[in-house]
Amino acid sequence: MTDGSTSMKLNGANMPSTATRTGNETKVVGTPATPLLGNTVYTVDLTYSDNTGPHTVSWSFTAGPLSQTIFAIEAEDFDYSDDGGVTGGKHNPHKGEAGLDVDVMPYYGGAYDGLSAAFNIDYNGDDPGDGGNYRTEDRYFGDDNGGTRTEFNDVSIYANNNVAGGTGLGGNLSINSSDRGTYQTTVNYSLGWSGGDWYNYTREFPDNGTGGWWEVYFGLSFGGEGAGQLSTSLALVTSGVGTTTQTLDNLGTVNGPGSGNWTRNNLVPMRNASGGIAVVKLQGLKTVRASISSGDYDFIIFSAAPPPPPSIDSAPLDSVKRNAGIFDWVLKDGGSQVNPATVQVTINNQDVTSKTTTTKTATGATVHVDLSSTLLNAGPMPWTLSFKDNAGTPQTVSGSGTLMVNPYPTPGTFVIEAEDFNYSEDNVTGGKTNPLAGTPDMDVNVMPYLGGAYNNLSAIPEVDFHGNDGQDGNVYRTEQDPAPTVEGEVNMVSFSIDTNGRYATDRGIFNTTANYRIGWAGDNWFNYTRTFPANDYQVWAALSYDGRGAGQLHGTLDMVTSDPTKTGQTTQQLGTFDAPCSAGWGRNELVPLKDNAGAITSVHLDGVKTVRYNMPTGDFDYLLFVPQNATPIGPQFTKFQINANGSITIEWTGTATLESTPALTPNPTWTTIQGATSPFTFTPQPGTPVLFARLKQTP
Repeated sequence: MTDGSTSMKLNGANMPSTATRTGNETKVVGTPATPLLGNTVYTVDLTYSDNTGPHTVSWSFTAGPLSQTIFAIEAEDFDYSDDGGVTGGKHNPHKGEAGLDVDVMPYYGGAYDGLSAAFNIDYNGDDPGDGGNYRTEDRYFGDDNGGTRTEFNDVSIYANNNVAGGTGLGGNLSINSSDRGTYQTTVNYSLGWSGGDWYNYTREFPDNGTGGWWEVYFGLSFGGEGAGQLSTSLALVTSGVGTTTQTLDNLGTVNGPGSGNWTRNNLVPMRNASGGIAVVKLQGLKTVRASISSGDYDFIIFSAAPPPPPSIDSAPLDSVKRNAGIFDWVLKDGGSQVNPATVQVTINNQDVTSKTTTTKTATGATVHVDLSSTLLNAGPMPWTLSFKDNAGTPQTVSGSGTLMVNPYPTPGTFVIEAEDFNYSEDNVTGGKTNPLAGTPDMDVNVMPYLGGAYNNLSAIPEVDFHGNDGQDGNVYRTEQDPAPTVEGEVNMVSFSIDTNGRYATDRGIFNTTANYRIGWAGDNWFNYTRTFPANDYQVWAALSYDGRGAGQLHGTLDMVTSDPTKTGQTTQQLGTFDAPCSAGWGRNELVPLKDNAGAITSVHLDGVKTVRYNMPTGDFDYLLFVPQNATPIGPQFTKFQINANGSITIEWTGTATLESTPALTPNPTWTTIQGATSPFTFTPQPGTPVLFARLKQTP
């Protein structure tokens, strides 16, 4: 090779390079003019000459997930208070000190040592197993509650220095606890006992050379390898920093399998609603909030990224009722903007673009689909959404997912309330059921059952239920703990009064007047003996769990195949409930029973049967047994709206003919409105001040 003949290009641009000859080999090293960006494809062209003439060799590579320009936030360095937790929202206590300034990388850790924080301003959480390390946040300000408190800090913080990484399951990277990609921390802590906790971080995000665009990665650990065990979200605090009234803009979510061991981190990327890696714009002074649903939390790394195309920022996550199929998406602008005229949507493999309303916003667009005039079938429905941006050469952005339609309302639904498991009259013999048989609204075998029939009744462990929860609600039932470990906590099952949450009292075809849910899941089960009307039933469980992690609404349903009044019962599994978190304790989601293949299944029930709900995770509210041979719901009016011009718009579900009459007495004459479909608008006519309408069901 001819000396001095080498040159290199990176993505078509000249790249500085050096060539060093050793014997018959020449080593050529190129140095990019700007830092490489993570998850980006680069092409290198190497040109050289020899005695046969010039040659060019080309190859491509993809940079790893972390760019050479990163900005790190340590979990333990959430905003602080300098007056003992009264006022908060403060940050960067060692500004200007090399290695301790949290706004300048490398930051080696330890700057917030000994600092307190303001509850519900800087953080939210009160962990049961608190580590009294590093920070001094304590809502009780030294009050030891009569000398019984030994855990004074609200947040569980433990040292986690230079610990090897986790398993890297789910396509995530294993990362050492002190590794921040471009440097190593010297002081490091992780936050444990997560489950709905959140933390605010105010930082001065630097100019990263890409216009302030970042990919985001969390360092998380969990002592298992199950789906959804690493689960967090990140939001931008848009107002109210330093107050208890803060507004948020969601930036993305993190979800991955457990890392195999506590303290051993996996590096998990934040994703947008369509499943792609989220790219967010943060520059200048900003406050972000990390909400931890599951997993011990160590750090966040922001990795410089090129400006992205627009993205699907949020998609429908909650199930909807069969007669209330309204779905909303949020699109977010990136380096280019959403072109709202190009939005196309399919639901259940049907094009519903004609029923879609797309509205441009300052940050992107909203997409609204209203199918409430159609009575949907309960179960999953796939969706797709695509649109183009406004770039000179438009890019197409697409996403897909699954919507869930729950069984509300379905006539003939049979309901079992979680709190009404079998009972005992003498604290010796269990397996009893239906204490108020024959009493209207209080007979658990006759719907509607409005709740409360088992008030003050006890139950027998290992016969009627299994479990002894650590923090018990002493309401409703009276199953006694023979050896309580905490004074005042004498019941073995934790009940919470629940009448205000999502689907708390709503049973689709009626509403309960009393309702409780069971919490502190673990190794719990509950037996329910009922007399079922003969039918094939889909079974849905009302479950809740904070956050949006996968697999945390989980349980199984068994048939008890032996005497339910005795210990040592035998069971046969009927199926499994499994769904992502519901975004709040007591915020119920209705989860269908599925078979081993993951398909919604049905069970045949006829007469007296005892079913068992096994409760490994999530709060449990009730079971719905939805008949597969139910009487169809007839047409129903669903909306009446008086318009500004005096006209009236009505909407309805079901197949029906719309008829009208000007009077109901003495002998109304109903006239068919030919071709009327929902929605339909009546316009008042002179001489007809009143108009009545009805729906006439058609085959």
